[in-house]
Amino acid sequence: MENEKDYRTFLREETSKLLEGKETEFQNMVVEHVGNKLTPTDGKVTAEMVLDTLAEEFPDVLLIVAEENYIRGYADGINENLKQQKQENE
Repeated sequence: MENEKDYRTFLREETSKLLEGKETEFQNMVVEHVGNKLTPTDGKVTAEMVLDTLAEEFPDVLLIVAEENYIRGYADGINENLKQQKQENE
């Protein structure tokens, strides 16, 4: 469990770094909504909080994103395998 906690902390920190300075009006609306709904004690809204709220309020949208992510990952895996087989046959 300790490794999972460390990984989650790392992921949270890296996600926050990616989002810094790239604010849009929509992002601000989402963060404000999630902040008002969950009222985090430190006043910070994390990507995990946004995803949890999205899963609760818009499960169909999140399911579509998850399906697309799965399909792309599967396709990438197949392409990598084919590429590796081609290299081995050369």
